[in-house]
Amino acid sequence: MKNAFSMQEVKAARHFIEKKIALVITEDQYRWYIEQIEKVRSGVYRNIYFAFSKVSTVFGKRILDLNEDDLIETVIIRKGWNPSFWTVSEFIRINMLMELTFLSGEEFLNLIKNIFGTADLDERVAILKGLAILPYQNRLTEIAAEGVRSNSKLLFEAIALNNPFPCDFFNESQWNQMVLKAAFIDSPVSDIFGLERRANAMLSDMAIDLVHERKAAGRDITPEIWRIIAPFLSTNHLKDVKALFEDKNQLSQETAALTCYISNTEEAILLLLDYRPDLHAKMIDNELSWQDITNKWNKMKLQEF
Repeated sequence: MKNAFSMQEVKAARHFIEKKIALVITEDQYRWYIEQIEKVRSGVYRNIYFAFSKVSTVFGKRILDLNEDDLIETVIIRKGWNPSFWTVSEFIRINMLMELTFLSGEEFLNLIKNIFGTADLDERVAILKGLAILPYQNRLTEIAAEGVRSNSKLLFEAIALNNPFPCDFFNESQWNQMVLKAAFIDSPVSDIFGLERRANAMLSDMAIDLVHERKAAGRDITPEIWRIIAPFLSTNHLKDVKALFEDKNQLSQETAALTCYISNTEEAILLLLDYRPDLHAKMIDNELSWQDITNKWNKMKLQEF
């Protein structure tokens, strides 16, 4: 588990946001934004309820374009922070919340809970995306868990994907629930930050059970799920890997090969060498990765439409 984002780190994130939004908003938008921020800074922080809901009306829903240097900077500020697809409105909303560092942790939590409880979908998405750069993060797990439990895929993916908060603050049960749900609802598992770091035997067993359930129902499941299984691959799982090798689909065979290679157990490596020694050689040369598996799976799903 990570310690809460320091106030110095909050300041760095806020500086980055202010620098970027200043380049893309109009003078009238900037004037409105500064007025709201000044009210918050002067202690009229209850004004944030009005301002928070008004943001999308003022700034719309366009994505704030970030270049490669910007994304390097965000990772320096907060490892795993990837706001590639944040809208201008989302940046504005999170920056407003970051102005509330003068509140105590309890006051901040209560305010966030109140805003989240009355927010519309877009506002909730913004809060969940921004949890990783807000102050008092160790108090915000309850809100993040609510996003995981949500029936809305947008809310779920706001906290689960490209977001370092769950990796740093979820306990093992919360983490496992989130990762399995991502696989179950066909969210891109590869976009979950910290998969390797938070891998665990319980999650591996639960993922195998999900594979069995989908197979029994005659339904496909993302091959990315084997990325969860591989670090704790057991002899009990080898029959499932063997079934992948015997599938005529090249992607299934590559998934099986990578699973065996990553597990690095004697039985799995022997299985790999027995079925696809050519893929073993490719992996030694770094010519096959989970990203390759993900890219091929996404391309295959697109071709089905």
